[in-house]
Order: sequence, then structure tokens, then C-alpha cells
Amino acid sequence: MTAAAVLTHLNAAGIRLEVRAGALLATPKESLTDDARSLIRANKPALLELLSRPAADAAHRLWLVTHPDGRRVSHSFTPPASRREVEAWYPGALVEPEADPHEGQTTAGAP
Repeated sequence: MTAAAVLTHLNAAGIRLEVRAGALLATPKESLTDDARSLIRANKPALLELLSRPAADAAHRLWLVTHPDGRRVSHSFTPPASRREVEAWYPGALVEPEADPHEGQTTAGAP
């Protein structure tokens, strides 16, 4: 199981993971089952890498939202939205920034 799939599985169970001071923090603690703890331990390095990527909460225009039922939908936001905003709008979903294919391009005649 990939780190993204683990996050999706945990999110569906109502468990959120974040990195604080280099360690994984799972909340709410009362939702953690023995199976969830084992899954987190088995995937800890990959989870830390995924959740520690630079600019994790930077604002982006395009976000890929993986819903708890497995649906993957690309969403565009104007103005750009942060990870925290998108997670608040889609509780339980895994959200990942997408590369903007138009970033850095200008329209004809634009300075």
C-alpha cells in the first residue's frame, strides 16, 4: 500500500496524520485502533516523506482530491487555496497539489 493509500484509508476512518517536530501525530487518538497503529508503523518512513514535502501548505490553483470512496477529482480554485482549506472543504479526503500546466505562460499580447 502506498503512503497516499494509507492516508486515504486513515482519513476514511476519521484519522488525520500530520508531522510535528519530525514525528507523526495522529488525531483524534481515540480513533486509533491497533490495526491503524500497525499500518502507520509499517509505513512510517513513506508517510513522513509524503507529509514533509516542502510547501505542503502553500496555496495552489489545482488540487487532486481523493475521496474516501476512491473517487479522484481535480479541482481548480481561484484564488489559489492552501492544503488546509481544501482539506476543510473535503473532510476525510486525501488532497495533493497538482502541477498547473499553464503556470508561467502568458497570453498573446500580454507583457
